[in-house]
Amino acid sequence: MTKKILITGGTGFLGWYLIKSLLKDMDKDTSLVLLGRSKEGICVHSRIEKLLKDNYSEEEYPELKERIEIIEGSITQPNLGMGNEQAEKLAEEITSIFHSAALCDFNVPYENIAPVNVTGTRNVLDFALMCRENKSNESFESVNHISTVAVSGTYQGAFHEDFLDQGQGFKNTYEQSKFEAEKIVHAYRARGLNINVFRPSVIVGDSKTGYAINMKVIYQPIHIFSLGIYRQIPARGSIKYNIVPVDFLADAISLIYHSSHPHNQTFHMTNTHEVTGDFIFQTASEFFEYPDPVRIPLDEFDMSTLRGFRKLLLSPYIPYLNHDGVSYDNKRARDILEKNAFQWPEIDKKFLHLLFQFCLDINFITPRSGLIL
Repeated sequence: MTKKILITGGTGFLGWYLIKSLLKDMDKDTSLVLLGRSKEGICVHSRIEKLLKDNYSEEEYPELKERIEIIEGSITQPNLGMGNEQAEKLAEEITSIFHSAALCDFNVPYENIAPVNVTGTRNVLDFALMCRENKSNESFESVNHISTVAVSGTYQGAFHEDFLDQGQGFKNTYEQSKFEAEKIVHAYRARGLNINVFRPSVIVGDSKTGYAINMKVIYQPIHIFSLGIYRQIPARGSIKYNIVPVDFLADAISLIYHSSHPHNQTFHMTNTHEVTGDFIFQTASEFFEYPDPVRIPLDEFDMSTLRGFRKLLLSPYIPYLNHDGVSYDNKRARDILEKNAFQWPEIDKKFLHLLFQFCLDINFITPRSGLIL
C-alpha cells in the first residue's frame, strides 16, 4: 500500500530532522508532503529544496525529490491555507500526519502565540478528520503531535506520560499554549482520531556537528552569562536538566512511529542521562572564558540587586533556573526504544564542547576574558 505522510513545520529545527529520519526509515513506496509557507520573501519550495541540496548528495537528490511534494499553506488557516478543492484532494491521499509546526518563544503575549500553537493544532486535527472521514481514504492511520514536557508547567513530583491537567500553573505563554493544544488533542481523540503525542525535553544541537537553529533554553542563558554583567544570579545549581540532541530525538520518534504499538499514546522523549545546571554552566564558563556567576536559589536571592536590562535579559529564564522537584516518567517510550536497541547519549563535557564550538562558529557566543562590568 502506498503511504503519504503530511508534515507541518518541516523547515523548523526538529521538523527537518524528522524528515531526514522518516526518509531513512520509511519504505520506498512512502512519500512525504511538506506543508510550509514563504518566509522573508523566499518561497517554501526554495527553502525546502535548499535543505535537500545542503544535506544530500547530487546522486541522492533526484530520488528524494520524487518522494517529496511541497505545498504552500499555513496551519493558522482553515484547510491549512489550501482551497477547498486542493484540501479535499489531499485528504484522499494522506495516510499519516506529523504536526511539528509551533512557535517557541517565551516572551510573547498569549494572543500572539495561540494562533500558531493552539488554533494551528485544531486546524491540523480538523484536516485529519477530513482525511479519516473521506470515503476514498480508508488507510488513514494516525496524527503524530509534537508537544513538550513543558506542559507540566509548575508541577512538582513525577509527571507521568498520561498526565496533562494536574492543576499546574505555567512559567510563560509557550507552556500554556502547548498545554491548551494537548487539551484539544484529547478532545479530538474522543472524536475517534488516533493521535500519538511526543513530548521532548530540552532540544539541543546535532550530536555529530553541534548544528542548531533554535537557541533558546540552554543556549540563551549561557549567551547572557557570557556578557560578563552578572556576579550573582538567581539559580539552583543542583537542578537537573534533561537534554536531547535533535538527531537522536528525531530517530527516536521515527522508531516509535514505525514500531508496533497501540495508538492514542503519549510518550515522554527524555534522556536517561541528566546533568546539573552547575555542570552545564561551569563547563560553559571555562569554554567561553567568562567568569561563572555565583548561583543563589531564588528564595534566597535579593531581587532588588537585579535591575534594568540585567533583569530584563534574565527574567524569562529565571523560572527554568529555579524550578526543581519535577521528573518525567518515560516508561512507555523507554520500553519501545530499549526493545529496539536505542540508547540516548550521555551529556558529558565532550558533547557540551561540541555544542559550544558551534556557537563560536556562528558567532552566537564569543570568548570573553574581561572583568564583570
